[in-house]
Amino acid sequence: MQIIREQLKKIYHFLLLLVLLYSVNLGFNMLYDWGGVSVIVRVYIMVLSCYIVFNFSQLDAGDLRELYKKDYGRMGAFYLFMVLRIFPFLFIYLMTVIFTLINYVQSPGWPVETVLKLMDGRYSNTVIYALILFVVLRLKIRPGISIPVFIAAAIIYFYTDKLLYRLFDPGIGVSFIKLFKFMIFYFILLYGYSKETLKVFYTVVTSALAGVATFIALVSVYFIIFFFSDSVRRIHSNTAETLLKYGFNRVFYSYEKSIEEQGTSNDVANLIRYSEKAGLEISFSGDKWESFIVMSGARDAEKIFRHLYRKRIILNYKVVSGYAVHQSAVNPDFLSAGIFFKKYFALYYSENSEDFFSIYKSGDLVIRRWIIDVLGYVHDYDSISFLISRLTDPDRKISEKAYESLKQLTKLDPAGSDKKDIHDLDVVDRFSEYAEKIRKR
Repeated sequence: MQIIREQLKKIYHFLLLLVLLYSVNLGFNMLYDWGGVSVIVRVYIMVLSCYIVFNFSQLDAGDLRELYKKDYGRMGAFYLFMVLRIFPFLFIYLMTVIFTLINYVQSPGWPVETVLKLMDGRYSNTVIYALILFVVLRLKIRPGISIPVFIAAAIIYFYTDKLLYRLFDPGIGVSFIKLFKFMIFYFILLYGYSKETLKVFYTVVTSALAGVATFIALVSVYFIIFFFSDSVRRIHSNTAETLLKYGFNRVFYSYEKSIEEQGTSNDVANLIRYSEKAGLEISFSGDKWESFIVMSGARDAEKIFRHLYRKRIILNYKVVSGYAVHQSAVNPDFLSAGIFFKKYFALYYSENSEDFFSIYKSGDLVIRRWIIDVLGYVHDYDSISFLISRLTDPDRKISEKAYESLKQLTKLDPAGSDKKDIHDLDVVDRFSEYAEKIRKR
């Protein structure tokens, strides 16, 4: 404890400033929606973490080992390891935990959901970068080389980590990534502390066992929370989602049930992702899908329509068409950009073709352009004829949109190949010939 007190005294004033920054950050998060202070606090924690690692890396474990063995006997080496290697990173993580709890104080489900995010690795990169710095400092190379080496190693880790999670998330690969991280963390600390007395083989074995034990403990906490929490609570669905991300697909239907009982659309996009990854079917009723669509934002709604389109799940036409008309007024950008919504709505054409044209006639410019986009996915004589008639529309936006849809449907580009205007009669005739071929089939 004497070593810890001495090291904390060196950063006493920095810790006081950190407490002040925590207080300011808490005040801003309670009163304002601005993340500037949070960024400042994160940067300060990163700098302070580097300073802490630097101080502890300068301590010579060899000189202190005999002193600790004399005072504590056979456990002396273990106590010294906890002081010199575990404590600095534990303290850095503690600073990160406090920051995270403050930063998400206004979020739903605080503090339990925030703690779960921390367990899943939120802001854990602060500890990883400190560990990289520790390795570089232990190499004892001059600053002109060590600084670029640290920056390069941190950049390589950042992009490698992003790439691995992009490739394997969700799935069992995520579990292996986390397990490997734990093992590397323990190996670096053990080897750097005891490389003179402990062979590499034993260091690897000890690191592997410690990494596996840590990962099992982490997953066990999630499973305990999952089994003993009520399915209508957010904590249940959050833990189920994390377990699915780790590759434990057996909780999928419990996750689905939890989302259905809660009646919120926030997790539906993730449910679809896990469903596609694990090859498991979602059993929501049509009414439930409709309610989730209505509640979803544009981004999540597009993911839902992509799933419905791929699975050919047909909902109530009046609900979906009404949703489209409503979105034309409140979110026109979603209508123009939502490719899968257009593809999905096109599935209704065969039984509701007359209503498609009625929506066009009674709609504003946004809905009319959207209907033309939708017809670009309908390979039907009447729809192609309708699009051809729009080529000569006085509104240039309508005629251009009709040409794009016809070009997509027919794979023809008479205006481009013949360098003619889309209104040209030759262009119209080329598309009309194609429509006649469709009608005669």
